[in-house]
Amino acid sequence: MTERDNSITTITGWMPPGAERILQLAAQISAERGYNYLADEHLLLAMLDHERSFLRRIWPADAELTVDQLREKAIAALPPVQRPETGPTAPVHVETEWFGPHADEITRR
Repeated sequence: MTERDNSITTITGWMPPGAERILQLAAQISAERGYNYLADEHLLLAMLDHERSFLRRIWPADAELTVDQLREKAIAALPPVQRPETGPTAPVHVETEWFGPHADEITRR
């Protein structure tokens, strides 16, 4: 059997349930379409499919937006930064461990 490239990504810190649901939906979308990886296109589709996602809340149903306009709307719609006495004491941290025959090449990108 051929060794395959793989990774394990760990998110440390607090993640809202909606964000976790979007990751789950993205994995489901990927698998249902026959992919064996999770990519940003699957995340985008999950955000568009999840009726309570941030993207769905800010996207005007009747408007055509450029990427820059969408970015501006997203920044303007961000909630206030949480109070220091709530939530974890450290920011969210994402760490990925890559392994397989092309791991060094992948991590140089």
